[in-house]
Amino acid sequence: MALYNSGSDIVVTKLNAAGTGILGSTYIGGTGNDGHNLGANLSFNYSDEFRGEVVVDNQDNIYVTSSTSSSNFPTLNPFQPGYGGGLTDAVVFELNPGLTALGFSSYFGGFLDDSGYGIQLNSAGEVYFCGGTESPNLPVTPGVVNPAYGGNMDGYLVRLNQAGNAISACTYIGTANYNQTFFVQLDGFDNVFVTGQSIGGYPIQAGPSGTVYSNPGTGQFVHKMNPALTTTIMSTCFGANQGGATFNLVPSAFLVDVCNYIYIAGWGGTTNTPGGNVLGMPLTPNAFQSNTNGSDFYLVVFKEDAEGLHYGTYFGGSTPEHVDGGTSRFDKDGIVYQAICAGCGGGSTLPVTSDAYSTTNNSTNCNLALIKFDVSDYTAIISPNVPPQVCVGTNVSFINESTGGTSFIWLFGDGASANTYNSQHTYTVPGTYTVTLIATQQAACIPSDTATTQITIIPPPDAIIDPVNTICPGTSIQLNATGATNYQWFLRPVCLRANKNISNPTVSPAVTTTYTVIGSAQCGSDTVQVTVPVVDFSISISDPDTICLGTSIQLSSSGGFEYVWSPPQDLNNPNIPNPVATPQQTTIFNVSVTGPQGCVLEESVRIQVDFFPETNAGPDLVICQGASTQLQATGGTFFNWFPPTGLSNANISNPIASPTDTIQ
Repeated sequence: MALYNSGSDIVVTKLNAAGTGILGSTYIGGTGNDGHNLGANLSFNYSDEFRGEVVVDNQDNIYVTSSTSSSNFPTLNPFQPGYGGGLTDAVVFELNPGLTALGFSSYFGGFLDDSGYGIQLNSAGEVYFCGGTESPNLPVTPGVVNPAYGGNMDGYLVRLNQAGNAISACTYIGTANYNQTFFVQLDGFDNVFVTGQSIGGYPIQAGPSGTVYSNPGTGQFVHKMNPALTTTIMSTCFGANQGGATFNLVPSAFLVDVCNYIYIAGWGGTTNTPGGNVLGMPLTPNAFQSNTNGSDFYLVVFKEDAEGLHYGTYFGGSTPEHVDGGTSRFDKDGIVYQAICAGCGGGSTLPVTSDAYSTTNNSTNCNLALIKFDVSDYTAIISPNVPPQVCVGTNVSFINESTGGTSFIWLFGDGASANTYNSQHTYTVPGTYTVTLIATQQAACIPSDTATTQITIIPPPDAIIDPVNTICPGTSIQLNATGATNYQWFLRPVCLRANKNISNPTVSPAVTTTYTVIGSAQCGSDTVQVTVPVVDFSISISDPDTICLGTSIQLSSSGGFEYVWSPPQDLNNPNIPNPVATPQQTTIFNVSVTGPQGCVLEESVRIQVDFFPETNAGPDLVICQGASTQLQATGGTFFNWFPPTGLSNANISNPIASPTDTIQ
């Protein structure tokens, strides 16, 4: 169904393995309330109105039982096509793996109130489902263990054929007082187990060994039957007899493991409106928690056919723990997966592990708590102190923290193994490896248990420098090293612009130069070199000079293939190696020379232009014979008087003249 019909509907959703995407999701229901147990008496415990269960077969088909008040609930090949009556009926149906089609769908119920709570499959894929009923006219089959309605409220158990379109067996479960069956399980021989509540003195019958654990007159029962539901193999009740017709537990999970041990989890206390609490429940000396305030979670494990109490413990804090409907799970190896409502009132006293997602209740009232609890006889455990990453060649220690077990095998993921309790191993090849610890115990029902952890082996750094192209003299190039975390360059000659401790320094070698870098990381260091080829190209230019205004000078450059001189206006040809320059003023001439591989170098030369002087030797002078006078010339830088006879210095501007005769 793609559309919501009205009231409340059942919704079935399939997620991918990572829980990050929806693979399929569908409504299923009619125009009344579906997935909601409206029977006033059947909704006996807190949140019983939300009970139901979903299981999956080995072909990924999906099976559901729940409750409905819709007279038009979708059916397909039903064994009961119509609504039976009362406020609610049980429903049971199969969906294909894509949640796109029904395999079968049917009502189940009589003319009063009926509800569906638990569902399982046998080895042939046949459905068993159970629940509670007030109807005295259920379609019971001949020869079953309890063909008659007890007269108040009963549980029931139904077996369907493989197609799901017919009832193979149907029986009431209970006594003359209040009874309901909440869960069904099967063992390896397809024998059927149910558990529930009873306030009627549930019958106690030992199994084949002749011994059964029991607390007579208490309100929780376990009942084992043959596959046809015609023979009781074992039945018993357990709990704390607190006086009066009451019970202790609201069951929330049920399991028969591969050793035929029986697991039951539940809760009790002040949250449950009918009353009852978990004070005085059976405990074992190795209980995880032996004290309770009466409003806690409780876990019990019975031996095969309930021949004895294997384990019993409380689990809870100082606030009343409970379950808001729904079904939790065990796995067949004895691990409990339980969701509970805890910390009501804002407390954070529920036992948590140090590495929990959250070690505190971050709500001002109740919060969801998740429990994974191992009650198996032995469990393989690898110490969490194994480092997640080590360097190749490191000797790694693996610590065994298993509980129980008599022999151990380590598989290191690289083909190596060891059979010691603790072990050490050295990995020689980088990679990520799954390390497996197999714990075994002789004569155990479950022959072995396995734990795994992952370790990543890191190689030493493999430093690499990107290839470089040939560069021209006077230019720069950026080097780039990878494969390490830290870098130290050895740059010769020293390049002032280069940072020696980065992966990509810029260098400017004048000649072909080899550079070295040491790349280091968590697992060592690596040295690598790169040679930067520099084109062998140099030029020369004529020396600076001085000329007089109006004269010319030949410039020259050499070493290249093409020449461009500037400024060009004072040159006879700016595109030759040796142009003639006739500058009108002092000028710096630049030449750009193109050489091998298109490299361009530049040089310059300064040509100073001097102007002709306008000299003045001063006025003519008349002196007495034998006297002296000072001459004064202007307009020049260097001076040369003629004739030098009678002058104190003929090469200065103002010599003393002492002539003996008139001189011109």
